[in-house]
Amino acid sequence: MLAASALMPGKSSSELRLTSVSRALLARFKARASFMFAGCCWWRSLAVDGCSGASRGHAPVVRRPGSQCSAFRQNGTVAERPIRLFGDPVLRTPCDAVDAFDDVLIRLVADLEETVSAPGRAGLAANQIGVSRRVFAYNIDGQVGHLVNPVIEATEGEQEDEEGCLSIPGLWYPLKRAQYVRARGIDQLGQPAIVEGEGLLARCIQHEVDHLNGRLFVDRLSGSARNLAMRDLREGFAS
Repeated sequence: MLAASALMPGKSSSELRLTSVSRALLARFKARASFMFAGCCWWRSLAVDGCSGASRGHAPVVRRPGSQCSAFRQNGTVAERPIRLFGDPVLRTPCDAVDAFDDVLIRLVADLEETVSAPGRAGLAANQIGVSRRVFAYNIDGQVGHLVNPVIEATEGEQEDEEGCLSIPGLWYPLKRAQYVRARGIDQLGQPAIVEGEGLLARCIQHEVDHLNGRLFVDRLSGSARNLAMRDLREGFAS
């Protein structure tokens, strides 16, 4: 399981981290566990060795006390939103930075977190529900959160596993990603926040930031995997 750790030295209360993935969870991953991002990824043969060297946190910013998402849930205005599919122009349009921290943003975050909380989902970018704003939500081992205006500021190592996307349903291809990622941004209330982790969370962050930049995971494929993906897309999404 992923568990919250103590605050790291020199970090504010908004920069919470979680401990590394437990051996039991890693064993479950290696037993060909299947995970799906809402618009993110399936890993059908995830081979993550966990933390190499010093341990790092896996899931970061948790919703802070005073978050207004709960108010929207209580009055019934939160909705699980439909996912936009390959071919929709919003998926190819770089998202605009968030510059207003108001009820519109809080409602968007609430909808993202509600949608990503469906069973088996791990990450969701705002443009995948048709909103061109730089926000994504994650759901890793029951830890649900979000990051606004994310910027990846550090990466380390490498992992390679099959990756897919709910915006391109049914298709999976091997793709290399960084093993560790740290992304800095802000939360729905405008407070500084960090999301960092290895393995599954690192892949999630990279996949979602790609979405916010108008990029799909198939754009990163090369060689025979890319050729196969282009053929599958022509056959599966021809209109």
